[in-house]
Amino acid sequence: MPVKQPIPTWIYITLAILALVPIGAVVYVGKYVIPTLYSAAKTTAASGKDDTLQYRGQTIQLSKAYADYDEYKNDPNNIAAGETERVQQLVATAPITDRYPTREALITAIMEIEFPGYGMTAFGESPQADGTVLNGFSIEIPRADRERIIVYQLKNGTYKLLDDFVGPSDIMEVRLGSGQLRYYNAGQKLVLTRALSAK
Repeated sequence: MPVKQPIPTWIYITLAILALVPIGAVVYVGKYVIPTLYSAAKTTAASGKDDTLQYRGQTIQLSKAYADYDEYKNDPNNIAAGETERVQQLVATAPITDRYPTREALITAIMEIEFPGYGMTAFGESPQADGTVLNGFSIEIPRADRERIIVYQLKNGTYKLLDDFVGPSDIMEVRLGSGQLRYYNAGQKLVLTRALSAK
């Protein structure tokens, strides 16, 4: 009768690692996506008030009490009229650091600027002719039809701030050349050009 061979330990280790991959994805979503999506609901519940939310240490008055996050997000008039200008100013001027050591630290900081229930677009990593990589972000300013545009350059392992301004809402790409940052829309049409010193 043939002797049963034991299953090698490395197979168990490999299977365990493969089993952890989906868990890692869930952790990432739970750490970065869910807090942003549900921050409005979480903060209002924590404060015991359904008609306010917390943003960057400030209490923002909402137009009414909301039963859940989806109801809040889908209401175009979710911020109290008297708070609109203050919210716009908070999003437009939220401080950021001029350098970040990792992409994770950069994205975490950018996501903290995003106002709950409003949008943020990442242009993605865009390699440039000089060997650096640009990382651009467009953060919706509530009720303004304007966006806060932030661009970092990855060079020598560090993300350095190149530009930060309030601009049009159709910017989807940034390119660097001849000391200028050129901003394009989704149709590859040049929207505006800014000198690197115009930060």
